[in-house]
Amino acid sequence: MSFQERMRRTLERAPQEQAIEFGGVWWRWGDVRATALSVTEALDDADVAPNATVAWIARNRPHHLAALFGLLAAGRSVVVVSPFQSADRIAEQIDRLRAPAVVADAEDWEATQIADAVRRTEGLGLALGGGPGGAAAVLARGDRRGAAGDGRAASEQTLTLLTSGTTGPSKRIALPVRAVEAAAEDCDLLEAEGHDPGAPRAPFISGYPLTNIGGIYYAMPTGLLGRRMALLEKFAVEPWVEAVERHRPGLLWLPPAAIRMLLEAGVPRSALAGARALRYGAAPLDDDTRERFEETYGIPVLSQYGATEFAGTVVAWTLADHRRFGAAKRGSIGRARPGIGLRVVDSDTGTELPCGVCGRLEVMVPRVGPGWMSTNDLAAIDDDGFVFLQGRADDAINRGGFKVLPEDVADVLRRHPAVADAAVVGLPDARLGQVPAAAVELRPSATPPDIGALQAFARERLIAYQVPVRIIVVPALPRTPSLKVDRPAVRRLFAPAKRAAAPSRSD
Repeated sequence: MSFQERMRRTLERAPQEQAIEFGGVWWRWGDVRATALSVTEALDDADVAPNATVAWIARNRPHHLAALFGLLAAGRSVVVVSPFQSADRIAEQIDRLRAPAVVADAEDWEATQIADAVRRTEGLGLALGGGPGGAAAVLARGDRRGAAGDGRAASEQTLTLLTSGTTGPSKRIALPVRAVEAAAEDCDLLEAEGHDPGAPRAPFISGYPLTNIGGIYYAMPTGLLGRRMALLEKFAVEPWVEAVERHRPGLLWLPPAAIRMLLEAGVPRSALAGARALRYGAAPLDDDTRERFEETYGIPVLSQYGATEFAGTVVAWTLADHRRFGAAKRGSIGRARPGIGLRVVDSDTGTELPCGVCGRLEVMVPRVGPGWMSTNDLAAIDDDGFVFLQGRADDAINRGGFKVLPEDVADVLRRHPAVADAAVVGLPDARLGQVPAAAVELRPSATPPDIGALQAFARERLIAYQVPVRIIVVPALPRTPSLKVDRPAVRRLFAPAKRAAAPSRSD
């Protein structure tokens, strides 16, 4: 059965079966199908070419998922546009994409810049909104009947997602739907670990944004397999805990920042009762936070590793591996998922390195395509196939010839009792080339520490060249919608220092 046939079969499930919960209200499959059909029929009525790529301003709302499922079931390719930017920026992207159709929330069409951009590019604008089963409305119409958009007719159906943008501007990655399909099936396998075989499965609970692979990875088992989903517009402690208490899932999924937020909020152990494990990804989790969570809730914390380019997760801990190797392999991100190839190579020569030697991680992902894909992650793989990340090659700070890995420094700062999280970046330096600087976010109840004391704390635990030359305390670290630390934004926090007197040095 093809990808499109599987999507259509899901949309045709019993109309009264539960599909997507949002704000405590269930969308039934009949509702999802009605909204999906209203989108695809509007495109057909406007003679938008079947192979044209449709732009989707993706929001975490059920009518958006219904629209996506309908577009994919109809064989249409979709390119994501982030709603987490100004209307002017969205309009600029519509101008560049020149998609013959743009699907957006009714809220987005309130910005005249977006509607004007669609008319400028002679496209069709569809508005999503209303309660369960609401129909899409035509809000802007150009005259490009049959147009596929600047040669963007898709020879292969794709879903184009945004990278997280944590180290620089977001990039668009076009994933073939076969990759999305395979990733959804793998996600379903991981999720099944939290449930008794044969017992009804609780819904996925996700606040990951649908603009990137995290949100899509957790949403596609609903579209392909009919799994129920509890969708959050964004992660916040109270609605997430309410959903967990209501549905009692066996497996929890959260980014590291959300794990810290749960701990700081003092969520009671009983709220997470019944969960067998918590999975995290998207960013590193320090050992202290992991241990605090496991001690507080009695739930093992399992890491997974992936990327938009891989269409999801490629390395993960399983519950079986955790029971067997959990203590011995502490610090590992897990082992390769079925069918995934891993190797570590020398960054300069590309030569494959032996087990246990750190180098640049490369991944082979058959669902995406043949060949090895290079990452910017430094890693070592042991004899049992467990992967240990050692930082990122592109993040490394070259301080007068000494390499400083930002995550090593941030891990030390997080051990300070007043620090909830930290981010370390490299700043230009006339003498040394680069120097490390740190921004720290405090625990809600913490007394702000003296900066000198923070530097002394770091100096006691780091090599001299690793100690940040500048530490600032911020109310909250800047983050992307998926709660990853936004490193370019962190670097901008230090911009005024360039005009100020040179900071004191610790080297």
